[in-house]
Amino acid sequence: MIDMNPTPAPTEPEVDDIIINCTPEESQQRLEKCQSCVNFYTDEDTHTKCRGCDCNISMLISFKFKECPLNKW
Repeated sequence: MIDMNPTPAPTEPEVDDIIINCTPEESQQRLEKCQSCVNFYTDEDTHTKCRGCDCNISMLISFKFKECPLNKW
């Protein structure tokens, strides 16, 4: 079973200067890897999702501190 506990955003004062959002290019690279995976699908509300871990892919690919639970990126 995959651990579905979300990784919290960095909140320590010393990491205030770290950009937590991926660049559009980084997000696009992640999305392309997800789209090439057999677990990728779009639900009835047009959200991009993963059958392997039930992630909301559009949210997951946006943050640098997040990782693919299936180790695809």
